Amino acid sequence: MVGPIELTPAEQDLASKIIFDVLNHPMEDDEWQENGERASALMQRLMEREAIPEPRRRYFTDPEYNPNRGKESRFTYFKRNAGSADKVLRHPHFLPYLHYFIYGADLPPALKHEFEQKASDYWIKGSDLAKFAQHLVRKYNIERHPTNYRLKDDFYQLALDAGCDEETARRVRDAATKVKK
Repeated sequence: MVGPIELTPAEQDLASKIIFDVLNHPMEDDEWQENGERASALMQRLMEREAIPEPRRRYFTDPEYNPNRGKESRFTYFKRNAGSADKVLRHPHFLPYLHYFIYGADLPPALKHEFEQKASDYWIKGSDLAKFAQHLVRKYNIERHPTNYRLKDDFYQLALDAGCDEETARRVRDAATKVKK
């Protein structure tokens, strides 16, 4: 299981100053720029020391790990819209990716632990793991689509972090939003 990555003291200092939840935190233009600079600096440091775990890196850079965009990786799509790789790292919409790289899927820790335990069972089938993800959505009363538009990606990320192959992660992703109350 891939957990939160260990940050150096300098990286931890940068991370503590970044506002990741920009939707719920209004900022002025200069604050947006400062936040983007911090995010870019932190990402540069993480890339230099190759600290981002492979499943998380592939989630962003590998087209096979992007069920939404066909043959494009999230990075390629983002770069095309932002204009350059440097602008991607400073963009407010990059912050959820940076948060994932550092902390993992944005789900309750107890839910993540239960899922990891189940996924570590050598004999578990992908379909059973998908059903278990649905059980966890109900158990933890997680708000579902369309209100929680990130739910699919959060469960996809969780499955990748738990060591699932891409196909199983995609099954878990799709199942998580097909939960009836």
